[in-house]
Amino acid sequence: MNIHTKTTGFTMSQSIENYLNKKLTTIKKLLPYIKGKNEVWVELSKTTRHHHKGNYFEAKIDIVLKNRTIHAEERSENIFGAIDKMEIRIIRELKHYKDKFFAKERRQARVWKAITHFSPLAFVKKKGGRNREEGM
Repeated sequence: MNIHTKTTGFTMSQSIENYLNKKLTTIKKLLPYIKGKNEVWVELSKTTRHHHKGNYFEAKIDIVLKNRTIHAEERSENIFGAIDKMEIRIIRELKHYKDKFFAKERRQARVWKAITHFSPLAFVKKKGGRNREEGM
């Protein structure tokens, strides 16, 4: 899994980078069931320079999978709060995608079972046949 980070409007300190990496490890735990190359794009930005109140830090994440891109973005008064909210939202999106993924596999398994299912009459004993016991 490749992780790309980008900052806009401020410089990333070591504490912010460590905090982001800690949050991304929880996201990595939800991705092993998806085969192929996964890329994670994270953008942290400060939306304005002159406002001192309100939600002016923004965290965006895009997870590029084989056939889909999962996106989440959140705003908060500080960068750590924005990262926390972003993590919660992307985990919810990944769990939803995972549930859909496994539900599709289960549906396919049910169809396959229905196709290859034997008739219950295949296990009925023939009439008039001799039932042998062990040892005879």
